[in-house]
Amino acid sequence: MAYRRWHTWQHYLGAALVGVLYPVLAAEVYQLWALPLSLQIAFFALCLASCVAGTWLGISVADRLARAGVARAVRR
Repeated sequence: MAYRRWHTWQHYLGAALVGVLYPVLAAEVYQLWALPLSLQIAFFALCLASCVAGTWLGISVADRLARAGVARAVRR
């Protein structure tokens, strides 16, 4: 039952993986390869940064809720 417990590094690794793969997989839709190299790099950097920042925000909220005792009675 390893899927029940994720460590923080696993969340960040998943976010980084999505942040790198998403621009590659969506490049054709956005015609990314037709853009100048500087914009391509910016697109990759923004995707990666937003995924990692969103993960950080989600983990921060979850930690604060856990410290406040939210959903403590639900756990076994």
